[in-house]
Amino acid sequence: MSHLSTLVASAVGQKAAATILDILEIDPALSAETEGPVSRAVFAMALTAVLFHDVMNRVPMGAAYVADRRAEGHKILFDHGALRTIDFGAGPDRRPARRPQGLRPDS
Repeated sequence: MSHLSTLVASAVGQKAAATILDILEIDPALSAETEGPVSRAVFAMALTAVLFHDVMNRVPMGAAYVADRRAEGHKILFDHGALRTIDFGAGPDRRPARRPQGLRPDS
């Protein structure tokens, strides 16, 4: 089993992982990684796949679009998952400090 499959299955289960990974257009190199440490690219793709699974469960119109495209024989290129990093700076009540959207500490 690839690192990608293992990571996605650990978050959503074997059956859902197999479905998601079949739906998404994924670079074959990411699906082929099986040995050594998990690369950042594979980890990022696993996060993207899990986010996609969540979106399909929460957004009926998105799921309908995917079903229509799949019925036509297309894979889905999920190219914009909104993942954020959290700055655990000292907020007033120990919550993460907020930053304006789109800014990262290294920008």
